Amino acid sequence: EQRREMERIERQMREQQEKQREKEEQLWKQLEQMRLDEERREREAERREREREAEREAERVSQIPIILRRRDDATVQSISANERKPV
Repeated sequence: EQRREMERIERQMREQQEKQREKEEQLWKQLEQMRLDEERREREAERREREREAEREAERVSQIPIILRRRDDATVQSISANERKPV
């Protein structure tokens, strides 16, 4: 009788240890998933920032012809004004 009781207790302990091991394994998996999710969010944020920077650069580049045209217009006006001055 005592031997059976000891075997029952040992079996319960092994079952508890197995449950604990499974719980720890699940927690490690959750932790790993959280780390992967965080890395994915960081990469996504970096990608969005690169896209915003590219949009700002495209906007800046798109303004260059306007700026050059204004500069050229101002140069032409300046030359025209100088040509009209009496010598």
